[in-house]
Amino acid sequence: MNRATGKRIWGWSSALALLVVTACAPAPPALPVATSPPTAIPLTHVVVSYSEMSTSPLPLWTAIDNGLFAKHGIEIESQYIPSTNGVAGLLSGSTSVAFMGGSDILGAVTDGADLVILACAVAVYPYELLVEPSITDTSQLKGKTFGISNFGSSSDVATRLLLKKFSLDPINDVKIVAVGSGSNRSAALQSGAIQAEVDAPPNSIPLKAAGFHVLYNLAAGGLPNLNSAMVVRRAWRDSNRDLAQRFVDAEVEGLNLVRSNPTLAATSLASALKLDPDIAGQSAQWAVANVYSRVPFVRPEAFADSIELLSQSNEKLKGFDPNTIIDNSFVQSAQDRGLTHP
Repeated sequence: MNRATGKRIWGWSSALALLVVTACAPAPPALPVATSPPTAIPLTHVVVSYSEMSTSPLPLWTAIDNGLFAKHGIEIESQYIPSTNGVAGLLSGSTSVAFMGGSDILGAVTDGADLVILACAVAVYPYELLVEPSITDTSQLKGKTFGISNFGSSSDVATRLLLKKFSLDPINDVKIVAVGSGSNRSAALQSGAIQAEVDAPPNSIPLKAAGFHVLYNLAAGGLPNLNSAMVVRRAWRDSNRDLAQRFVDAEVEGLNLVRSNPTLAATSLASALKLDPDIAGQSAQWAVANVYSRVPFVRPEAFADSIELLSQSNEKLKGFDPNTIIDNSFVQSAQDRGLTHP
């Protein structure tokens, strides 16, 4: 072999060795690909009012605290606005959604408010009749003073329904006075200013500890009544159907959570009402056992007592058809999509 041939063979051998080494070497790490951060979906801000500091708004509070509204793209600002003032908030546009009793809604509608009810998680009277220790029988209620929140309110309707059941005339046999919220009624009962009132946990728990007692559990009777109905302006519903559906979906899921996990719901109740955890727990358990609907459909029969009472002083309510202010399509959609609790 001459030198030229040897050089060529060495050259090819070296090239082949270099190729093998290169092929077997590990690949260099891939350079990171630049990506844009995910874009946050903006939440729709909705101002909501509720008319009672009780267990009635608990599905709303539980849904807020556990991110269910945020899950559906809604940021909630909630406000306590008692009784008929909640209607004023809706009509002025300062709130978009209100939770209130059926009697307040009826009064507003007959005054010209164009409202529609989309859901109702509490469709019974959520009350117990609390009385002073000396009263042990319904016959002893004659001549006594009953406290209510306001005339025409849910507590007023419930009180008059009970008096009728006990064969007592609300005008001639007892005295009915408006004293305001549940906490005001509790204070009036403890001071002796009234001797009876319809109330419920959590307000009734310290009353019972102080010697007052339940003469009748109206909630356990399951009589239909619209206590905490979700109401909106009809124009708002028509302009915000997708938002209204997402709101109802979150409310339905909040109701599911309350009913399936009262212990968790009690934390929201304690936070909203500044309650001792034990009292909040007892109150949540009582409400789950007595007042919440499985599916929050609005039932026309829930208006019957309010219409009967209010029509005595409001001619416009005689023959009123509650179906004209009910829209169950959003709850029906939630149920059709499997969101309601089994």
